[in-house]
Amino acid sequence: LYVPDVATGRNGRKAIDHARVAELQRLIRDFVDNNDNTEYWLSTDETPTTMLNNELEQHLIYARIKFYRLAE
Repeated sequence: LYVPDVATGRNGRKAIDHARVAELQRLIRDFVDNNDNTEYWLSTDETPTTMLNNELEQHLIYARIKFYRLAE
């Protein structure tokens, strides 16, 4: 997921949108942890991670989600 940085102060510098990144990371974790009503078992090898993309003035949230189909 890409999250645009937001302007801070009058100088126009941009910085991470902490509230939006935190909410999206929470939604990813909830999706993996509360997936009880489907035929898939989901897991992740790490929590969602955020990294900066300076050229585009945005942050990237990524998570590796593993899945296994329970039903045959």
